Amino acid sequence: MGKKTTILAVDDTELNLDILVSILKMYDVIPALSGEEALEILQEEDVDLILLDIIMPGLDGFEVCRRIKADERTRDIPVIFITVKTSEQDIKQCFELGVVDYVPKPFNAIELLARVQTHLKLRSYQVRLDELMKEQPQGALINDAPLFKQGLNQLADITDNIMETLEKEGPMSREEIAAACRQMQQGLNRMAERF
Repeated sequence: MGKKTTILAVDDTELNLDILVSILKMYDVIPALSGEEALEILQEEDVDLILLDIIMPGLDGFEVCRRIKADERTRDIPVIFITVKTSEQDIKQCFELGVVDYVPKPFNAIELLARVQTHLKLRSYQVRLDELMKEQPQGALINDAPLFKQGLNQLADITDNIMETLEKEGPMSREEIAAACRQMQQGLNRMAERF
């Protein structure tokens, strides 16, 4: 049996961490009550995804994210911000720092779980692709570069549509999230079948 997926959840409110642990019970969730604690954990643990609050005493989420992305060992770990900061400027800053997603508080458990599952799946594909690239001579994996690029562009379009919907219309319904995740997964499966 493989290693259980590990998520680092960072929030200065214990109740929020308890809720996250409850929602994500199928994963190994490591709670951290501060940015400093999160950075210490990242030096000792292999983490697959990070859920990060922005507003915290000491190091805020923005600074924690900067440090995560600056460290070669942790820079590829997907980070999802979970926060009450919802201004356009805040959202822009999040994505400029390299986060993969943004979930406003109070969050919807179904939406959060769907986003976590989507980004963990994308991360697993990224890790597998990195492994294959190390095993194969350069260029041997991509037999049809235009087709590969087309598949990547389709996935980028799906992601853009999801983000535009969220930015313009607010929270997505459960059905919309499920449909977007299915569309993303189908695209990834089509790409995997081609190679």
